[in-house]
Amino acid sequence: MVAYILAFLAVAVFPMALAAIGGYLATLAVPDSKQKRKWLVIVWALAGCGVLFAALQQIEAHDSDVARDSKTTSLQSTLNTSLQDEAYMRGQLGTKNRLRKIGHGFRWRFCSSAA
Repeated sequence: MVAYILAFLAVAVFPMALAAIGGYLATLAVPDSKQKRKWLVIVWALAGCGVLFAALQQIEAHDSDVARDSKTTSLQSTLNTSLQDEAYMRGQLGTKNRLRKIGHGFRWRFCSSAA
């Protein structure tokens, strides 16, 4: 979560604050107080919207990363279970093959001694 907050500060808050301050300083040159107020509202509203949209983008990125991590964890769990099942089945087949070999040897000895 800290990474998202730092990215938000670096991408949105500081640049928008600098832009807003620059806009504020530019409006100081406007002689008419109504025009100055209008431009101040526009500059600060744009800066606020920029910060708001960047915050929404970071929240969406965080939610997307959490969902991806959840899916990855679920898939990893499924894969681990599947690999454990595969290892168990290989062990079962190995045991079955060993018993079959023992059985063939037993039948051969049994059949040879009877003849």
